[in-house]
Amino acid sequence: MKRLLSVSLVLACVVTGTASAQLQPVYSRNRMEIAPVFGYMWGGSADFASQGGQPGGSINWASSFLWGVDLAFRASRGSWLELYYRRQDTEIHGNQNFGVGDSVVKAATNIIHIGGRQDFQNHTRVIPYIRGSLGLTVFDNKTAGKGTHTDFSLGIGGGFTYMMPNNRIGIRANLNGWFSFVPSNQVGIYCSPYFPYYCYAATTSQTVSQGEVSGALVFRF
Repeated sequence: MKRLLSVSLVLACVVTGTASAQLQPVYSRNRMEIAPVFGYMWGGSADFASQGGQPGGSINWASSFLWGVDLAFRASRGSWLELYYRRQDTEIHGNQNFGVGDSVVKAATNIIHIGGRQDFQNHTRVIPYIRGSLGLTVFDNKTAGKGTHTDFSLGIGGGFTYMMPNNRIGIRANLNGWFSFVPSNQVGIYCSPYFPYYCYAATTSQTVSQGEVSGALVFRF
């Protein structure tokens, strides 16, 4: 009986070690991801005060489809460093304060971010995650001679990834929020409550909030 028990323990150790050796290379080889993204973006509005003879008012981004790409590099077992790009071709609607009547211009929103993603391994092929990022939002007015406007922005989101049995191809569902900080043309007076006491003038900013629901095809290398 003791001999049989010893042999069983040795076999169990061999099988466990072999399985670990077989699984580890598959896991460690997948150090990089590229994921083409397609989806829908909604929201986005901003109010502007009159300045220098220019009338104030508000503008609104029309909801529309988006496309982009996510590039990720594994930092640890469940953590990824990510680079994001999103583009939304849309229309910007201005209210009556901008002139004789409402105005509509063709425009595009370009989001370029760097961030991180944390996967939550649960021993299934469906892997939930959360992510956060920061970077730039480039608002591109397609009217000739108008150019672009670049602002700092933040992103937060989550979703899940389903990986195929080969662990190299998968699909992903995203729900992201993008928050861009744009100037409002309003000047505020701010005073320090601490010594030495002083006050200063600064241009205020506002947040343009946009939401994204999208899907992606994931390729791991």
